[in-house]
Amino acid sequence: MLVEKWFSHGFQVRRWVVLIGASLLTTLLVVAPLGSGASGSTSVVEFPIATGSSARSLVMGSDGAIWVLENGLNAVARLTTSGTVTQYPIPTANANPAFITEGSDGAVWLSETAGEQIARLTTAGSFSEYPVAQPQPALYQNPANPSGVALGPDGAVWFAENGGHAIGRITTTGQVTAFPTQEQPSFPGSTSAGPNGNIWYTEGATNPLAAWKIGEMTPAGVVVHEFAVNGPVYSLASGPDGNLWFVDPNNNSVDRMDTSGNITSFKVPTANAGINRLTLGPDGALWFTETAADQVGRITSTGAISEYPLPTPGAGPFAITAGPHGTVWFTERSVDKVGCIDTAVGSCTASATTTTTTTVPKSPVVSVTSASLRSRGAHLPVGLSCSVSACSGTVQFTAKMPVKSVRGTSAKTLTTLLAGGRYAMSAGARSTVMLALSAAGRKALSGAVIRPIHGTLTVTVGNGATIRRAIDAY
Repeated sequence: MLVEKWFSHGFQVRRWVVLIGASLLTTLLVVAPLGSGASGSTSVVEFPIATGSSARSLVMGSDGAIWVLENGLNAVARLTTSGTVTQYPIPTANANPAFITEGSDGAVWLSETAGEQIARLTTAGSFSEYPVAQPQPALYQNPANPSGVALGPDGAVWFAENGGHAIGRITTTGQVTAFPTQEQPSFPGSTSAGPNGNIWYTEGATNPLAAWKIGEMTPAGVVVHEFAVNGPVYSLASGPDGNLWFVDPNNNSVDRMDTSGNITSFKVPTANAGINRLTLGPDGALWFTETAADQVGRITSTGAISEYPLPTPGAGPFAITAGPHGTVWFTERSVDKVGCIDTAVGSCTASATTTTTTTVPKSPVVSVTSASLRSRGAHLPVGLSCSVSACSGTVQFTAKMPVKSVRGTSAKTLTTLLAGGRYAMSAGARSTVMLALSAAGRKALSGAVIRPIHGTLTVTVGNGATIRRAIDAY
């Protein structure tokens, strides 16, 4: 048993940590009054999560729980308001998860920057991963590096392609499209649904030589505006006043921009606060993190600012989101905690005294080892490898094929199953799976259409996960 004690803002706080086994962690919560602010008496509840989490982003799911990206552990954690934590390892190793958002389908969606994928995770814990696409023809040879994700007004998830210099869109069925930004190269970093039904995004996120801008794009992928701003912009949110809000860490301010690009800056009282992320709170104010100052801030649409110091020294508050029951939640990235702060319309009072973390066994990971597919008679061989545990499921190869009209011309295309089959492999095995060609597949690969055929290989895993990969067949 480890006992810690410290003093913070006049309150003596003790924390007891008991480690039980390898996958169960029980920790007493810290509930600390923070005094009075603009919203009255305010307190914070801190929930410890797994050591090494380095939590980077979080969002409230359709189930009312808080879903947290544990970047340091390559996992997603589900945290309930009563302190129950369930951890879901991401199927792709070293995916470098960056941002997370709730989808219109009730699942949460996240970007895998190093994995070059957008992942979907259901509230039941089932993963699907989708490779991202770059504008065609691709503007650059470097990876797309998907970054900020946001639910769009059209029900799709929109994301920034930091390396592809584009804004991507993925439907709930996994169809991906990428639209180039006007500025090239642009290094987009964050995305947000705007107050006018369009998608807004930041530019210049990772390159000091790039121009810092905030762009606007229609749901059809047409760039409307790209407005120059004075410095780096890491986070965007649509306000209740019909304006766009963002943080300007270089100016130590929270800024408001109307849809015509006019900007008003509001200085944060604490100097060098390290303003990082912001979100629209359930009370109609904008809430933001001050990473360097270990504070959470609140700003009204008229610019009135309140700041709330956190109970844990060196907490490093980072991401922030609106939570259930009128509360606001944030990650304390430096100390592996998630915090909840009261608002005028909700309280974080914990109904439990401990948090319990359970790690779900990592899903079987299936990798496609084939660079392309070459038919052999009535079959299409696919190379697969299996890790972690035994793998089994189905494999399908589909492609958009022309469908002839009654006059014999190709009037449209239709996604067609060209080959399919099942597989079963032991952990650590590599195997060639022979997919049976359908009638359409035999016709297509016999030379009746132009080859190669650009298609999609879909691999299902027994636990419900789905892997999709764009691949060519000859």
